Amino acid sequence: GIPMAVGAIVMGVKGRQRAQMRGLPAGVPTAGLVLGIAAIVLSFLWILAFLALGSGESSALGTIR
Repeated sequence: GIPMAVGAIVMGVKGRQRAQMRGLPAGVPTAGLVLGIAAIVLSFLWILAFLALGSGESSALGTIR
């Protein structure tokens, strides 16, 4: 979920800073940062889709009531 994505972003930024200070490669922290951002975006889109599709009542539920 979203809390894990926020953690990935924070740790990715901190990891990139440490790697730059020490002159080490920053590939893994960059991957964490990118995946964290992607998770936030996908979660936001998922929530929007759920709200958009869930706002109407399905025809199957309408016939049951």
